Amino acid sequence: MKSVFPFLLFSFFLLLLQSGLLPATFPYSPVPNLLMLLTLTYTFFENPSEDGGFYLALFAGFLNDLISPYFGFYMIVFFGSVYFLKFILKNYINVEFVSKL
Repeated sequence: MKSVFPFLLFSFFLLLLQSGLLPATFPYSPVPNLLMLLTLTYTFFENPSEDGGFYLALFAGFLNDLISPYFGFYMIVFFGSVYFLKFILKNYINVEFVSKL
């Protein structure tokens, strides 16, 4: 990760959007987990040998745990999903075109 601060700031903005604005705007519709989408998207476009996705998963999971009654659950889920995605990308999928972006 070249610069951590924009990802942290954007993650916090997505937390506010996910937990405050979207449920108030659309009260009877399910709210997507925007932090999970950000984490998995970043992990998909990252080089599979780098560790930035794990750090982002821990931070986004921590932010999601702040609004959750079960502390630690989202950190485990985010970290596990990033680990699974990196395992799939590293062993089964050749993504040379993504690393050139």
